[in-house]
Amino acid sequence: MDRAIITTKLIGEAEQLLNEGLGYAEVARRLRITVYLARLLSGERLRTFGNRRKDTSPHQMRPSWKYVDVATVRMVHRMLAVGILTYKEIAREAAVSHETVVRIASGKRLAISTNRPVLARGETFLREPIRCGECGNLISVRPCRLCRHEESVRMRREFQRLLA
Repeated sequence: MDRAIITTKLIGEAEQLLNEGLGYAEVARRLRITVYLARLLSGERLRTFGNRRKDTSPHQMRPSWKYVDVATVRMVHRMLAVGILTYKEIAREAAVSHETVVRIASGKRLAISTNRPVLARGETFLREPIRCGECGNLISVRPCRLCRHEESVRMRREFQRLLA
């Protein structure tokens, strides 16, 4: 199901549709949200007894909080910004654990891609980012790509000047 981004405008529309007497399923279908979220927005507090799953095999479980993808972290940030849902409700909506939502809210889990950059010939990846001695840019690849780019632009301009 392609879900909509949860914003204050979306919540307002959901509340308006619920006040008109539409059912939870119809509101969820029209606004591309889950039925669970539609029930929460109606003011109904759902009683849950633990984290029940239909299939508890290790292949169906989500991995550790460290492996939550960047898009999910951003979605949790948006739901936190709306400010209506509790951490448990956000966790259920985003299909992550309550602890993951706590880590995202406290800033311990950021929406940063951990993929390493593709290295060109002669470049090495640094374990921790450092400041470049030339330009002061925070770099994770040595030599600094910004300094090298500026140097190549300067050399191209000099070469064009010599040809003219």
